[in-house]
Amino acid sequence: MAIEIYKTKHVSQNVMVIFGWTGASYDDVKKKHNLLEQTNIDTIITIVTPIRTTLFSDWEIKVAINKLEAMLSNDYNQKNLFILYYSGGGSLYHPVVHQRLAHRVKGYIFDSSPVPFRQEVFSNWIYHKFNNITKHMIWLISYIPLWTFFNFKICNPLLNTYNQYITDVPMNAKSLFITSKIDPLVPLSHIKKIVESQKSDLLLFDKSDHLEHDVMHPTEYIRKLDEFLA
Repeated sequence: MAIEIYKTKHVSQNVMVIFGWTGASYDDVKKKHNLLEQTNIDTIITIVTPIRTTLFSDWEIKVAINKLEAMLSNDYNQKNLFILYYSGGGSLYHPVVHQRLAHRVKGYIFDSSPVPFRQEVFSNWIYHKFNNITKHMIWLISYIPLWTFFNFKICNPLLNTYNQYITDVPMNAKSLFITSKIDPLVPLSHIKKIVESQKSDLLLFDKSDHLEHDVMHPTEYIRKLDEFLA
């Protein structure tokens, strides 16, 4: 799995490693760079999350973090390390990142993340992904088989363990969760439980869609990130 490095116009001690949402390409994730560049970040390191990684491959996550750990040790050893996870796919990396890099990490940011891996949330994702009549048809057709597949094959045995880790295992660094009251994939009750458990900071917007909090509220988003990076 490739790792992309981008040097911003800033000169600072802050390095941000961002983990993309499920299925996003590097170009998709790079669209977030314009806003991140307005904060005090020196270098942005990007790792994406292929769909196969989300569904099946804990091994690929470990390989990616092995590469990242070697890179950080060689080239960024004296820098302040911050981690930004986007959506459920990005947060899948957290247990391995935390186990391998906790001694280096200054702070964790969860944007639209983590997503609870329940069938109704995944159905919402399908509804959210497609437009107009198509999405209604796909949502209705998929609801029953998705319930069976995700509840018995994926949700219970694998993916929910990541959410449990984020909730229960102390991060030993500051953390910030970013969401809105209407995010269709991230129930507010879910995030509040984690925030309370981890004694984290919460940036909560009234109205912004999943992965659109920075787009809808850029000024407040940038202000909060700068405050977090300080």
